[in-house]
Amino acid sequence: MRKFMNLVYLEVNRIAKLFFIALATYFAISCIWVFCSARGYMKSIVQSAQQGNMSVAKYLESCGAVPYQGRDILVGNYGLTTGAVFMMILIAIYAFLIWYRDWFGSNKTIYSLLVLPVNRMKIFGAKVLTIILMGCSVVSTFLIGAAASLYIDKAVLDKVIIKDVTLLDTFSAAIDITAYLKTDIVLLSLCVICIIFLLVLLERSFKIKGIILGAIIAAVYVALNVVAATSMYLYKGEKILLIAIIQLVFLAISITYSNYLIKKKVAV
Repeated sequence: MRKFMNLVYLEVNRIAKLFFIALATYFAISCIWVFCSARGYMKSIVQSAQQGNMSVAKYLESCGAVPYQGRDILVGNYGLTTGAVFMMILIAIYAFLIWYRDWFGSNKTIYSLLVLPVNRMKIFGAKVLTIILMGCSVVSTFLIGAAASLYIDKAVLDKVIIKDVTLLDTFSAAIDITAYLKTDIVLLSLCVICIIFLLVLLERSFKIKGIILGAIIAAVYVALNVVAATSMYLYKGEKILLIAIIQLVFLAISITYSNYLIKKKVAV
């Protein structure tokens, strides 16, 4: 266990500074976005109210404006929501780089890792856990950004617009964005990580043949998920169950085959 944690520490330490800068940039952009959006929205309301010689409260009442709900805090902040998607895409790209930087880096780290007196699957597991921790960090930053968005909106917008929105409402809305997937989102994320790692190991083991085989596996995985998610013959609960089964099957295949490749095919 200690050796495994040392491997995790090594992987995390190699990306920590750059990833922290990316998270800080993402958080700053989301705060700036919500501030500018709220300020522009409030400015337009004030101008309209002044033109009608009304107070902001009366103007909002006259035009039938609906007070903010928890979900509105997030939906209007594209810096927060789109930024989270962009961060996840970057993490998916790094899932490739976390292996290739070991092979093609100036110090050839992969050679040092493969000759360590540890089970090679611990190297695989350490990299998987690193990617998972990065994903969890993005989710945490998203939730913190949601809270920051609420307080920025409350500071900029008129109390009539946002007076009834609480921090709990905002967190509930943030969770509801992915709630329809429930546990599938966890399985989906873990499965995608392991499939990416399998693609890398296939390429490293069989070169062009490995790329072709990896492309076939990825295409079948995507096709099955799309069919399951868009099927008109299944109820919502059945879709979720089918998607979960697909993730479990491909997760088992990816880990089993990766275990074989990293122990039998990938050489120093």
